Amino acid sequence: MRTALVIGTGLIGTSAALALHARGVQVYLEDHDQAQALTAAALGAGIAEAPPEPVDLAIVAVPRPMSPPRWPVPSGAGRPGRTSTSPASRAARAASWRSWAAT
Repeated sequence: MRTALVIGTGLIGTSAALALHARGVQVYLEDHDQAQALTAAALGAGIAEAPPEPVDLAIVAVPRPMSPPRWPVPSGAGRPGRTSTSPASRAARAASWRSWAAT
């Protein structure tokens, strides 16, 4: 993996971006609050701009109310062999499983 796009530069998105960047991945950062993306970039998480070409990995790290069930695939992802993931949807599935397991 050479490139990644992280959408949402809060705690989860910035942490993921820092981990990827530390492993030599070129990380592009996007956030609805440009100041937040610039802060993540200043911490060394990547570059606060859109990727110039499709990326190998896209991570959508936005709060649940902002991530609709059918989130459109970012322009940098969606080609065969590309991967995108959303911590919000994974968290929802985990919470759903936990509530089922508790019954």
